[in-house]
Amino acid sequence: MKAARIETMNRYIFILMALVAAIGGVALIGCGGDNSEDDTAALVVDTDSPLLLAEPSENGEASGPPATKAAVENAACFVCHANYVEEKLAAGHAAINVGCTKCHGQSHPHRNDENHTTPPDRMFAIEAVVPLCQECHKSAKIDPQEIETVRREQPGKPASEPVVCTDCHGKHRLPNRAVRWDKTTGKLIPADKKID
Repeated sequence: MKAARIETMNRYIFILMALVAAIGGVALIGCGGDNSEDDTAALVVDTDSPLLLAEPSENGEASGPPATKAAVENAACFVCHANYVEEKLAAGHAAINVGCTKCHGQSHPHRNDENHTTPPDRMFAIEAVVPLCQECHKSAKIDPQEIETVRREQPGKPASEPVVCTDCHGKHRLPNRAVRWDKTTGKLIPADKKID
């Protein structure tokens, strides 16, 4: 009984932290000054997916996944990256207490940059994804049959680009980015430069 109350309390703490982080992010955006000359620092907000807070169920327990330490810590990332709250890869890892910082580092300068020009501590070029995943998932391999399936199901994927874990496991890529970095060097990529 006591464990259930603690779990419920942890869920409410997570919800409260996410809400405070979201409000703080909105306040920062509103106080950011006039960026009319430089629209590369614009924050893209997904207004099609409303923020959903866990509601208590009929028995008084909070619904939704249990709040782990990683899930609570991820709230700082979700201020700007709200699209990852329910993204399969991020949510699945958070449920087993593996947060964003495990792969991307603490990224304090990135989190605190109101101009959105500082990269996270660690980013991964496409060829670095499989080796990163294999740091924890030692026996994970993509067999040739899976590669053929991905190539058929993702006709827009360039043939020169390797098939990686995130092609099937979650959509762990930002579909729209206002700011882009070279994932190997961390250098800012100008908005007018085309990347593949």
